[in-house]
Amino acid sequence: MTRDRNILRDLLLRDLSAAQLVVYAIGSYLGLLILTGALQLWRDFSTSSDGSSDDPFASEDYVIFSPKVKGLGFGAAQDLPDTLLTTLNSQPWVVSADRFSAADFSVTVSADFGGDRLASALFFESVPDGYLQPLPDSWAFDPYGPDSVIPIILPRDYLALYNFGFAPSRGFPSLGEEVVMHIPLSVSLAGRGRQQVLPARIVGFSNRINTISVPEAFLQWANKNFGDVRKSDGSSSRIIAHISVEASDPLVRDFAESHDLDIAGDDGNVSPSRILSVILAIVMGVGAILCTLSVVILTVSLFLLLYKSRPVIVRLVSLGFSIRSIRAVYGLMLACVNVAVWLACVATLAVGHNLISPLLADAAVGGASLSVTVVISFLLMAFIHAVGIVTIRIKTRI
Repeated sequence: MTRDRNILRDLLLRDLSAAQLVVYAIGSYLGLLILTGALQLWRDFSTSSDGSSDDPFASEDYVIFSPKVKGLGFGAAQDLPDTLLTTLNSQPWVVSADRFSAADFSVTVSADFGGDRLASALFFESVPDGYLQPLPDSWAFDPYGPDSVIPIILPRDYLALYNFGFAPSRGFPSLGEEVVMHIPLSVSLAGRGRQQVLPARIVGFSNRINTISVPEAFLQWANKNFGDVRKSDGSSSRIIAHISVEASDPLVRDFAESHDLDIAGDDGNVSPSRILSVILAIVMGVGAILCTLSVVILTVSLFLLLYKSRPVIVRLVSLGFSIRSIRAVYGLMLACVNVAVWLACVATLAVGHNLISPLLADAAVGGASLSVTVVISFLLMAFIHAVGIVTIRIKTRI
């Protein structure tokens, strides 16, 4: 019986083209590896390292709404009503929205720089911490602590204005972010007939919010002690909104126009996660194309093989060999190749995932399980194998 099977295998596979089989195996391996590898990266970057789902590929943005200023505007004429904030929060594309808080007192910031003392009147604003993520480690203020340093987040545009506008005109050197963050500042707070000087330090830079940001805890304390008594909460006329669509979306633009608002935000900044999502989508597309081509190569190779072996198959059937046993030879050959391709793909995925896991952990992502991708790769290979089996059944009909 075993001898008969060996003879049957030798007769049926003698016309097999090893080169075509190798091309199919390499194509299947590369296509499956690229497709499932990109899928695993997608899942890794869509899952934080603690296992919680936080999709970075969702189209999200932050925008700032402010009333349009026409002519001369003073005080309440530029205020936004509380009903507008309620209406904004009720929009389906808004994740959350809050008012800015503004300083209702005089702020003067000074620094000793190169033997000169620089001083300027500035302003402070704050927003809830959730809109400033990720926050610097030193983002805290305790007015009663022994070291009450005011942490400040500065817009990067302000530093660029200094480096490329103010500094060259005054003969001052350009400053990098790390240098600026080590310059000690003094902040003079004045109002209600009181004045107090506190140390301050720039602890970070932001592209998202174009204002000089300080912690809400500091601004509440300062407004209470130095602020205008006619303004109880120090609320600003500006609103920051975390939206689930891009700032350029027509929904956002239509809302702003219908309420006579201006929009500000970091529209020009492309999120790295969005760039990554596009790249991974392209890579997955390439993998899908390679898988499709491998299926085509498999189908053509089987057609050619079975066409050449047609006379042999007819003679074997006439000698008493069942068509099932003939199909089993081709099916076993195909199964061996596909299993080898799948195992090689899984092994490469596992090795690659272990190599990049430290990098993913540094980015606080990478909690996705590899087992899901392995199952998907098995299903894809099972589909490719099924296509081959169907081709064998069709071409071995007598």
